[in-house]
Amino acid sequence: MEIKKSSGKIYSGKIFVLFLDEVILQNGNTATREYVVHPGAGAVLAIDEDDNCYLVKQFRYPHAEYFLEIPAGRRDTSETHEECVIRELREETGLIAKELTKMCETIPSVAYSTEVIHIFLAKNLTKAGQHLDEDEFLSVVCMPVRDALKKVYSGEIRDFKTQLALLFYQSKMLTDTSTPL
Repeated sequence: MEIKKSSGKIYSGKIFVLFLDEVILQNGNTATREYVVHPGAGAVLAIDEDDNCYLVKQFRYPHAEYFLEIPAGRRDTSETHEECVIRELREETGLIAKELTKMCETIPSVAYSTEVIHIFLAKNLTKAGQHLDEDEFLSVVCMPVRDALKKVYSGEIRDFKTQLALLFYQSKMLTDTSTPL
């Protein structure tokens, strides 16, 4: 275990805060740790009655390319993770889910971020109209789950939360018929 000796805020932005801490290691030596404090996020795999999933195609600046992803977004501090995914699903795809089940939680980068993503499965979907943020540009892509899984296995879907949600869904469908996913 490491013990915090000092902490300094390096940057505070709209999405996260970056810290640089000095820690005392188990052997008594000191080291520095840079990490991001993030409020967490929600993500949702929306599956319709025909076993189609709803993904969004969105340009991601750090990689300078478009990614296929499940709808997701940063959780506002005043909302639950369920409220976050309900909001994101409606904003990004225009869908409302009558059934929402938590699939899992994941920590996308244990080495430098406090972010935890809560991933849900949405079923029994109805269309209600998309409400994108003014700085959000994306298109909705509906495809059979089996085709999305092929894109995971071929490397075309590279986003971690999307890979995890689809593989988790596939695994549950194949191994546990008693689970209501």
